[in-house]
Formats: sequence, C-alpha cells, structure tokens
Amino acid sequence: MLKYYKKGMPKEPILGLVRLQDDRVEHYDGNETWNAEWAGAGKAYMDIIGMGGNWYMYDEIDLEQVEDIKRIVDERYKERALFAYKNSDPNALTP
Repeated sequence: MLKYYKKGMPKEPILGLVRLQDDRVEHYDGNETWNAEWAGAGKAYMDIIGMGGNWYMYDEIDLEQVEDIKRIVDERYKERALFAYKNSDPNALTP
C-alpha cells in the first residue's frame, strides 16, 4: 500500500512530495515522474519511520492532497527547469 508524505516545515512552503511502499521511498520529480534513485531516499525513509533527525518534516497526506501538492511542485519545478522538465521539450537543442 502506498503512503504519501509532504515534506516541509510547519507553516512554510512545501519542499517536496514522497511516497512510501514498504521500505521504498520515491521522490516526486514533477511531470508525473517518481524517482526511486534519488540521493535522499534512505534518509527520508529513516525520517518517515521516526528514526531520523528530521522526522517532523514529513506529514502523511491523503490522495486529494497529493494531487494539489503535485500541482504546486510541478509549477515550481517547471519555473526552475528542474528534474523532469529539464528536457521535456522534444525540440530542445540540448541533450
């Protein structure tokens, strides 16, 4: 069963979105792309299960909130041309 978590400090902008299935943590990179190979996966897992130092930064959310947060993250990443948006243009000249 998938569980979704938003990452961020209380009353601050959302820093990210992750999902957990068993011991696998995937980061939402934007543009409907989930990344299980991101560098922070192990630390995020420890935080989510309460054994890491930043456990307070992860809040479990429901599916309705997931879609809202995905829209926020998509907009932020698209503006910065990060992750999945970096080469999303098929006519781009750079690889």
